[in-house]
Amino acid sequence: MNEDKISLKKKSILKKLETEEQRIRKTLLADTDDFEELQSDWQERDSPAERNLREVEWSQYSSLKNDLSEIEDAKQRLADGSYGICVDCEEQISAKRLANIPTANRCIVCQEKNEKKQGPGNRKVTL
Repeated sequence: MNEDKISLKKKSILKKLETEEQRIRKTLLADTDDFEELQSDWQERDSPAERNLREVEWSQYSSLKNDLSEIEDAKQRLADGSYGICVDCEEQISAKRLANIPTANRCIVCQEKNEKKQGPGNRKVTL
């Protein structure tokens, strides 16, 4: 692939990552009060339903923060030239996988191995 095509592809990926980053930051900003309350001490007087709601909200908040971190990592890999290279086996990650999951840092084989090692609670969508 020539340099112009690589440059355009990187710009396209970067644009996709930045768009998603903006969406997540907007969501986090809109829900700042709710998330700050989640970080405060859990209220002992909360009903079981309120505790369940807090747990769901905390899970959503944690997921957004994790997604944001993955985007920042992918942008760094784009900048340093390691984007699209599996962090485990150092082979190319398939274009199809990167198109579906632009933050992927493992090829499908290594991702599946990692998920098995992590256990079923930590599985992510893999393509």
